[in-house]
Formats: sequence, structure tokens, C-alpha cells
Amino acid sequence: MEEAVTIGPYLAVAERAAELGLEAPRTLALLPRNFESAVERDELLDEASAATIHQLLRQAGLPEERFDSPQEPFLALAQHAVDWYGPTLFLSAGFINESPLLVGVAINLITDYVRELFGRVPGRRRAHLAVVVERDAEKESVRISYDGEIEGIKELLPAVERAISDGH
Repeated sequence: MEEAVTIGPYLAVAERAAELGLEAPRTLALLPRNFESAVERDELLDEASAATIHQLLRQAGLPEERFDSPQEPFLALAQHAVDWYGPTLFLSAGFINESPLLVGVAINLITDYVRELFGRVPGRRRAHLAVVVERDAEKESVRISYDGEIEGIKELLPAVERAISDGH
């Protein structure tokens, strides 16, 4: 199986949110697909899977914050393929420090959902999921991306845990 986890710098989410006229999340949040490039709030797009992930997080009792609202969600972009495209999960520095065990709960919730969803589907089964970890002191962030076969998505959590421990 190919190595499918990549780690790289990401913009300061709080600063970018302010530029778009949004409140910076203090816990968990799903970042819109074009969070980095949108010029205005009205341009923000969610992955089609975001609604399901919002529901899973809510059912698990996790403290998720939204940039949009359930009554007025962002437009969603659906990609029609056998691949699963997940939203980007944002973990604020405060959330990581206050609730480190919930980091694993949130990521396992999503990865277990994807593995169950595609568990018996034959042929090529790929997932695309990213987690942005906010660094404590600088409020800069790092992005951990998974792009690979469904079976390998379990490698995302250890990569996120390494990124968290490297930043503290």
C-alpha cells in the first residue's frame, strides 16, 4: 500500500476567518473546501459529505462550531466518483489542550464511518480527508492530508497525534 499521509503548513485559521467576516472556531470545525481561496464568505463551498460529518459529530456529543448554520448551510460541491471526499476537520489549539482525548474520538468517528461505508465495495476505494491542527503559541497551523485506499485511512490519527506532539 502506498504512503498516503502528507503533512505541510497551513494558514492561520483565525486570521483567515476574520478576513472572511467569520468567527474563529475555538473547538472543532469543518473548514469549507475553498477556505484558503474564497474572496468573500458567500463563495465558501462545503464538501457534499460535510452534512453527514456534522451529524456524526453532533450525535457523538463533540463540541463542533460551524461557520455556516443548519438553517443556511454553505453550498455543497458533490464529486461523483467511487472516491469519498471528506471535509477538512479543524482542531483549535484550545480544544487540543482542553480535550486531547476527544481529538482521537473525532478522527476515529470519521475514519470508522468511511471504512464502514466502503467496507464491502469491490474495486478501487479511495478516501480524501484532511485535518488542520492549530499550533498553540503562534496560531499557525499544519495540515495533515490523507489521500489513498480506504484501508489506510487508519494512518491519519497517528499522523495527527505526531503533528500535535511536535507543536507542543
